[in-house]
Amino acid sequence: MKVQKKNIVMGGLLMILGLVIAMQFQTVKNTAGEGLLSTQKAQQQMKKLEILRNESQSLKDRLAIIEKEIKSYELSDADENLITKNLQTELRKYQEIAGMKSLEGPGLVVSISDPQGESYSGQYESQIIYNYMFIIDIINILNGAGAEAITINDQRILATTEIYPSARSLIVNSVPVTPPINIAAIGDSKALEAALNINYGILYEIKKFSSIQVNIRKENLVVVPSYNRIQTFEFAQPVIRNN
Repeated sequence: MKVQKKNIVMGGLLMILGLVIAMQFQTVKNTAGEGLLSTQKAQQQMKKLEILRNESQSLKDRLAIIEKEIKSYELSDADENLITKNLQTELRKYQEIAGMKSLEGPGLVVSISDPQGESYSGQYESQIIYNYMFIIDIINILNGAGAEAITINDQRILATTEIYPSARSLIVNSVPVTPPINIAAIGDSKALEAALNINYGILYEIKKFSSIQVNIRKENLVVVPSYNRIQTFEFAQPVIRNN
């Protein structure tokens, strides 16, 4: 809008300049058509021409100033657009980190299921629920291997996510999640898979201490949904440091 206003002003001045020059030269031309000019009239016309030249130069100087101002406004608008673009990029980045945006990309899916044909008696109705620490270990390993986003049965994993067992389900983000469990992670699928398959690592522990079935598959496209709850802080406040 600023540049548009300046363009209108410059256009108006150019129009005025053209009209003034045209009118003044037309006056001289009409007078010249009346016959031979007397010395006095010739001097008067010369003065008018000189005044016209001065006015024309003044308008040209003013136009040059306006052109410089327009360029400065264009630069300011470009800077403003760049700042806005950078702020939007930063906002998107922090929204992604905070889980406010759904994400997609290459990665892998870890499918975890209870053994078929086996019943589990005890406080929990599932080996997965009883051995829920395996789930937490897998998530920690994926994070350590560079996973950029993780979900458990469509529950986004954040720094504030809690995972604990109940009788019939795992509680993730205060939401009951029942087996089978699918852990999806976005990142370098080779690095993520290698971290899980390390010798005497988490898969070795699962096979040694349980009958839980684990399947890992790499995917070209993994979708991690956004976190659908609003995070609020009642006691925590940002630290303000005075330099």
